[in-house]
Amino acid sequence: MTTPKFRRITIHGHSGSGKSRLAHIIGARLNLSVIELDALYHVNNWHDTPLDEFRAKIERITKSSPNGWVSAGNYFRVKDLLMDQADVVVWLRLPFHIVYWRLLWRTIRDLFTKKPIWEGGALIESWKQTFATQDSILLWGIKHWKPHIRGMTAALDTTPEDVTILILRSSRAVNDFVNQLPQINHDSSDG
Repeated sequence: MTTPKFRRITIHGHSGSGKSRLAHIIGARLNLSVIELDALYHVNNWHDTPLDEFRAKIERITKSSPNGWVSAGNYFRVKDLLMDQADVVVWLRLPFHIVYWRLLWRTIRDLFTKKPIWEGGALIESWKQTFATQDSILLWGIKHWKPHIRGMTAALDTTPEDVTILILRSSRAVNDFVNQLPQINHDSSDG
């Protein structure tokens, strides 16, 4: 197997698995634009962006990223723009108890700190939405566990053969992956 190029990377996983965090680490390490799909899709108090507008936003970012990009999110409706164009697809397939604990901890922390859900965003978690509605991210984390696995498996089955697929099943595997990434010299003009 040849070494992947690491210029176009997609990161997938359940809510709370660490997609955005990993994308920002990789983006900084490899000088890549970071595309947080949730931040592009959910706007103005959780209203969804129309699909054609969402796709246009993604295309603008990927086309204006000469060094490459790393995306974080599970939007299979834009698979052709990201997964199918990627050099590397990373699936954070960590165990439920780890992912759900992280999701619970992050949600409670964000409720108290009123930290925006996405870097540079304005949306924040609310107590009411978290604990008193069917739209709770904590409920979402349980209800969408198995459907996510099925959807991701199907997406990987139809990903082009030249795309490197990495399935990371533990925190240690994620750390090992990050540690083996090449380090980009940000001071050089050739990237």
